[in-house]
Amino acid sequence: MSATSPSSFPPPAHLPPTTNASSSTCCSRSRRISWCRGCSFAGRASVELHEADTETWLRAGDPRDQHLLLTSACAAAGFSPRVTHNAVDWSAIAALVAGGHGICLLPRLATFPRGHQLVRVPLTGDVVPTRRLVGFVRRGGGNTPLVSDGLRALRESARLGVPDLS
Repeated sequence: MSATSPSSFPPPAHLPPTTNASSSTCCSRSRRISWCRGCSFAGRASVELHEADTETWLRAGDPRDQHLLLTSACAAAGFSPRVTHNAVDWSAIAALVAGGHGICLLPRLATFPRGHQLVRVPLTGDVVPTRRLVGFVRRGGGNTPLVSDGLRALRESARLGVPDLS
């Protein structure tokens, strides 16, 4: 069994068929946008991505997938993000956002150091970047107790959810 967490936009309805493996989506989590307190959308319950087209953006997280996710999602929302800073470390991103240097797309599970004046606002509408956790199992391997128990544990963890870190 292999578990991956590809970021995708929009989330595909299914993976391409293969004769060597099967896949099982264990969970799907949407991104949030992070703003400093007092910024334009900080008091809102939710925001559509296209509404942030004039904001200054930070490219946050692993450049292998997060940067493409940002540009793809913004393109789908009808704009190109004006990026002023790049950082991989979430503490650095927290400091940049708290300092008013831009906003960022943020995985729900990303943690920021306490003390930063940040607000996480859920995305709504037609363009909501999502991360899916997918388990891949070799043909015939899904019937073994260890693999089926592992997939069941991943799905149960997803069903129970994670605390809202907003």
